[in-house]
Amino acid sequence: MAGKTYSEAWAVSSKALDDCGVYNDLLNNLDIRGKWVVQLGIGIGIETERIAERAPGCLLGLDNDIAMIKHSAEYLNGKHLPVKVIIDEAGLRHYYNYDWKINPALINLALADYSNSLTLDLSLYEKFDAGVFTFFGGRNYMPFCGDAPILDPLEAYDFLLKPGGLLLCTQRMLTNDIVGLQEKDLDIPTGYTLESYKIEPNRAAFEASMKGNNGLGAHCGKYSEIIRFDGARDGELINSYLDEKEAEGLLPVICTMVLAKV
Repeated sequence: MAGKTYSEAWAVSSKALDDCGVYNDLLNNLDIRGKWVVQLGIGIGIETERIAERAPGCLLGLDNDIAMIKHSAEYLNGKHLPVKVIIDEAGLRHYYNYDWKINPALINLALADYSNSLTLDLSLYEKFDAGVFTFFGGRNYMPFCGDAPILDPLEAYDFLLKPGGLLLCTQRMLTNDIVGLQEKDLDIPTGYTLESYKIEPNRAAFEASMKGNNGLGAHCGKYSEIIRFDGARDGELINSYLDEKEAEGLLPVICTMVLAKV
């Protein structure tokens, strides 16, 4: 399909991830029953649904894309899950503290710029026990081929997580040295400790996470390459790309880590 919107492309990828069981596998790294959980980047609602199935005490999903929030709300309502949508009519506010009045009995979906805590409900400071941050990169996705995946809980999580709160981070990357990565001393963000870290070869999950893309920006060390193929069928571009990289000796892996806020 040519000319997909971002939400259309991610709808394909997110369904593929769920079909592979990836979301449930990742969430097994956290005990969230009865906990307050914040999800950064809600996608089309499938991962949000999987989180809700684990009975958190409160669930808040954040996204900076109004279309994604509306798409997610429609999907979750279709699954008979109660949703509260929080979108300020003025759009993202970078200066105004307003009360979202989140409801623990509902799935709360809010528009926020997660790089700027001033767009959040300031009354939620350090209210959350856990955060979920998977396959980040959005429409400017870059599969990292360097020594380690990005470790960046972002300003929103640092603001929202309580001390002792856990942040689940997952990212794709390409590597020719899995053992070296597993043994590497990671540069953990200030204010966090590393609870667990796993690197697993998983082409199926990597491929699923980009099945809907008809373009990608690939960053390899100091070099970048932009690839587009608007006529590609779902999965064709990433399949071809990974074939090429594997021929060069690079293996697609999934990196999963749990960070604890000090």
